[in-house]
Amino acid sequence: MSTDDRRVGRLPNFVKWADLHFTAMQLPERASPEEREDFVHYVRAMKTLLGCATCREEIRTQLLDPATALASALARVDGRQSAVEFVRQLHNHVNRRLGRRQYDRAESQRHWEWYKHHALPPTTPPAATASSRGSRAEGGPSRFLCVAAALVFVVAVLALVLSGNNGRRRPPTNNTSA
Repeated sequence: MSTDDRRVGRLPNFVKWADLHFTAMQLPERASPEEREDFVHYVRAMKTLLGCATCREEIRTQLLDPATALASALARVDGRQSAVEFVRQLHNHVNRRLGRRQYDRAESQRHWEWYKHHALPPTTPPAATASSRGSRAEGGPSRFLCVAAALVFVVAVLALVLSGNNGRRRPPTNNTSA
């Protein structure tokens, strides 16, 4: 992926940030240790996945130094509410650095209410057990990880479509200078 922000464009970067916000919203109220670990790894992966060089650098410096407030907040994530708040703080930190708008908790709550209404599947009936849902203890991936992987796939397809070459390799140019 190119690190030239003008070439990458706002939409793919916007989609990645939206994915990070919605991934936080996908966590259960009380995350299992595995779900929490998956979330932390996913957040830290943004230091290489985001197209914006400033975003990548801020995530790298803020999350890899345990003395920073954001690294401390990430360490305290234990479920949906703390994950959503952490991502809001992280995004606001990067936006401050870029001179962009800050988002408050009320706006985050409105996004969560929209997400609950439009994007979450109906709750699992009480009769269903962890084993019938493919629990991680039985070797199945967590729901959180499946949703995150699906969203990353959508982002990759969107990036291909927006690149204009539909995934085809461009023929090599013959740049021979005498």
